[in-house]
Amino acid sequence: MGQKEAESLEHLRSFMFDKVYITPVSMKEEERAKRMLSAIYDYFYNNKDKLPSFYLSLCDRYPVEQVLCDYLSSMTDKFAVAVFNYLFVPHSWALTQKDIEEI
Repeated sequence: MGQKEAESLEHLRSFMFDKVYITPVSMKEEERAKRMLSAIYDYFYNNKDKLPSFYLSLCDRYPVEQVLCDYLSSMTDKFAVAVFNYLFVPHSWALTQKDIEEI
């Protein structure tokens, strides 16, 4: 990577941390996100056979703790929330868009 590209990348990185990653709004959600990821980790630690087949196959070569960390770190925010909802929220409790708007 050239000097110009490196400077541009650092500028983008700084912007993302200042305006997206570390904001008052995102910091308010940090504890909830930690609890969510901990619950997913614990679930798969205790139910290794429920892991996606790719990650399950990695458990033959690597410690399950490492595999779970790799799996969680590969998740986007949206996917992690979807996995959490799938594992822990009863499906019959799903809200409609109208329900959400009324909250």
